[in-house]
Amino acid sequence: MTSVVGRGPESVVLRGESETRRFGRRVGRVCHPGDIIALVGELGAGKTCLAGGVARGLGLEESVVVSSPTFSIVHEYPASLTVAHMDFYRLSESDLEMMGLEEILDSPCVSIIEWAERWPLVLRMATLTLCFQVAPDSRSVELRSEESRFLEVAQEWRRERGSGLLEGEAC
Repeated sequence: MTSVVGRGPESVVLRGESETRRFGRRVGRVCHPGDIIALVGELGAGKTCLAGGVARGLGLEESVVVSSPTFSIVHEYPASLTVAHMDFYRLSESDLEMMGLEEILDSPCVSIIEWAERWPLVLRMATLTLCFQVAPDSRSVELRSEESRFLEVAQEWRRERGSGLLEGEAC
């Protein structure tokens, strides 16, 4: 596994849900067993939409609906790697400990965690942290990772956006 040491974060601009899902697919295609993806951003920033794209990039069937696990806390999706999609919005740190979070994070699944900032340990354990900033017609997503595979996805996205290659890409 190649890692990038001492390199600053990468940012991408995503215009709408379709681009957010497409970018998530690209992230999913480079995920490895045990990856932990921390999603940070305000309500409505696109975290669940991106999580759905990651699951699709890992091979989740199109017929499976990816929804926010706000009330159920964890949704698991069968893909080439199991996806454990979690939402910490309503939980306290003690709730997280009781739900067996450490066992999930130690498993070979890909963990996607919305509202990860609510448990700082998760941010320290994350293979990839995505921080969302919302603007009226787009969202900016900052990627933080020591893994070059994730940063390269952002670099490729920006190159293709600049050349107009993203226009016809299927979501």
